[in-house]
Amino acid sequence: MSLARITSGVSGNLLNMGMCLKFGKSSIIPLATTLPLIGSDSMQKRFATKRSGGSTKNGRDSAGRRLGAKKAQDEYVIPGNIIMRQRGTKFHPGENAKNLFDFLNVGLGKDHTIYALAPGYVRFHKQMFGNKEKRMISVALKKDDYNFPRNADLPRQRGFFLIDYTKEAQI
Repeated sequence: MSLARITSGVSGNLLNMGMCLKFGKSSIIPLATTLPLIGSDSMQKRFATKRSGGSTKNGRDSAGRRLGAKKAQDEYVIPGNIIMRQRGTKFHPGENAKNLFDFLNVGLGKDHTIYALAPGYVRFHKQMFGNKEKRMISVALKKDDYNFPRNADLPRQRGFFLIDYTKEAQI
């Protein structure tokens, strides 16, 4: 028997069996306290007050990539301005884009970033390709130009923003 069991059961059974000494009415001393405890119960067991935390494979997160529209409809852009950051081509470059022989108004980066290649105003529109509708981004050269997508048979609008009119007037 361990010390804990002897002290808890002192009240009745052990006193009758003669295993405790009684000094008056209130003091009862078990005989087992004077003897060394022998056996598996001789070591005091101590339990943790809190469970161990364990390990986890989660707990990592990366910062957001700041994707989305950087310029809105009708906003003025200059060459090099980023219009849309995206993963994949949710939006496609609009009129005159990515054709090696046309002047480009909108470009597509290798990470699918759409950017302006000419000064003008941003236009978002939809265009049918076969039976699929795609969302497009174009740059209009004039503020009041909303005719997108354009008919391919009509002559395209030209931007004369690279011509210096002051030199022509002097000649």
